[in-house]
Amino acid sequence: MPISEFDSNWNPRPVVGRLAPSPTGAQHLGNARTYLLAWLSARSSGGRVVLRIEDIDSPRVKPWAIQQAMVDLRWLGLDWDEGPDVGGPHAPYLQTQRTASYHQALRRLIESDLAYPCTCTRKDIESAASAPHESIVGSVNDPSFQDGPIYNGRCAQWRQGDPLPVEGSFCWRFRSPDRDLKISDRCYGDLEINPSKTLGDFPLTRKNGQVAYQLAVVVDDFEMGVTEVVRGDDLIPSVFRQLPLIDALGFTRPHYSHVPLVVGPDGRRLAKRHGDTRLSQYRDAGIKPEKIIGWAAHSIGLCKTSLPIQAADLVGAFNWLSVYKANAIVDEQRWGTA
Repeated sequence: MPISEFDSNWNPRPVVGRLAPSPTGAQHLGNARTYLLAWLSARSSGGRVVLRIEDIDSPRVKPWAIQQAMVDLRWLGLDWDEGPDVGGPHAPYLQTQRTASYHQALRRLIESDLAYPCTCTRKDIESAASAPHESIVGSVNDPSFQDGPIYNGRCAQWRQGDPLPVEGSFCWRFRSPDRDLKISDRCYGDLEINPSKTLGDFPLTRKNGQVAYQLAVVVDDFEMGVTEVVRGDDLIPSVFRQLPLIDALGFTRPHYSHVPLVVGPDGRRLAKRHGDTRLSQYRDAGIKPEKIIGWAAHSIGLCKTSLPIQAADLVGAFNWLSVYKANAIVDEQRWGTA
């Protein structure tokens, strides 16, 4: 029987984790490391795993990348209980097939006067950028936490019932709450900010009506029963956009774990400039998945060495207290002999 978590009302909740690849390109070593952590966290608690394809970023989505992501994950030894290939009670598992749910949630926010139409362009926002951001308490890797210019609220005077701008000329923007929000992250500990002052109001849709990532993820996690979210620490800003949405919609908050990234020798986020770190490239080169898992487990702090190991062999010993709080460095030139 799966170990259960308890929500704020002490109601038992079966553990449900998720793997959520975005098919905007090939999956790489950094993705593999984060997926391994997400999978181990759920499986070590006897929990379920949902595979969701986050494909609403349509201009950048590569059709071939959806199938390749599933091939990569299975090659690594990571499985799931629900997903686009195996089905499940919360189908569909592609975001582009779930837009009705997103628009229903959007209507609720609009009717509650928590969203307003914004006609500002990116240039408008950049030219009217407000004061520097406050820091996020406990943000180890990036204490300054710069996340782009804060929206100045030029369109925020609109209220429910006011006339709408011309269709196609505006996005819907969420009114971020002007109060401190706090989470207890399993990796970074306590994180606390005021979303309004630090991040500002943010878009819920594009001007073409397409729902944005923040709202889609919140709706998906709730409807799929996700109780824990494991992702890279570059997405810490997202949690403080998503929490107010979760609260406004009356959803239950999941537990969060934001993990350090994989970077190149120059300390910059893993990219093409660091060489070819695509999982498909390693697979085609004949490298065994156990070698990738061994490297990832060692870089995380789960193993003393980087010797090859299967993901399933790590489940019994997994503990968040063992996870390193520093970025993992990949030197592509030495990977073949590592």
